[in-house]
Amino acid sequence: MVALGCSADATPDAGPRADAADDAGPIHADAWPGPDPLMACPEREPPGDTPCSGTFSCDYVGRDDLTRHVYSCSDRAPALAITCLNGTPFVSPAGAVCTADITPIPGATVGIRTPRDELRPFADGEMVPVVWGPQGLPMIEYRLVVDGADAPACILSTVTMTAPGASGDPESIQIDFRCRQSMVIQQIIPFDCAMPGPFDIQLEVSVPGFGTASARVRAALDRC
Repeated sequence: MVALGCSADATPDAGPRADAADDAGPIHADAWPGPDPLMACPEREPPGDTPCSGTFSCDYVGRDDLTRHVYSCSDRAPALAITCLNGTPFVSPAGAVCTADITPIPGATVGIRTPRDELRPFADGEMVPVVWGPQGLPMIEYRLVVDGADAPACILSTVTMTAPGASGDPESIQIDFRCRQSMVIQQIIPFDCAMPGPFDIQLEVSVPGFGTASARVRAALDRC
């Protein structure tokens, strides 16, 4: 079973950074240490509703390297605008599942990436946390990205996951994209409570018109 995260901490934009050298990311408004109200651009991106005074704007690049975040102040009114660096429209979807027509893009490739913070490929055999769903099923999280071409609005993803002694059936779902990336995807692990841990998980993704991708990670069930 595939689930797509829609909560505030599971959005496609995992967090902006002030510039390419600052990987600390943003901090929550209740922990903002800067001046209140802001009167000039801080080094790190402030929360979008941080009070301000004066007229100025601050430009930041998202940690995902796909989005541009502009914090602006005009007559004490703060605002935050987010756009895609690649020029594709930035749309915050109400849900993660799309119904748009799927058009293959020549030269595009699909990749599996870590779900939060910076978008990067999983290291081979990387240990990943297990997320427990409301029905008590263990899942791992990841995102899909499309590289090498204009971003599609919608893709059809078929996912197969295997673990020692267990294999999930292939599952297909249409996934909304923005700025070349999906929302966080939660994939149920095919598991047996008798499986020793940590254990290997092989994730295979096939996207018609865009290619295939795979990742081998490790996980351990802390309860069953």
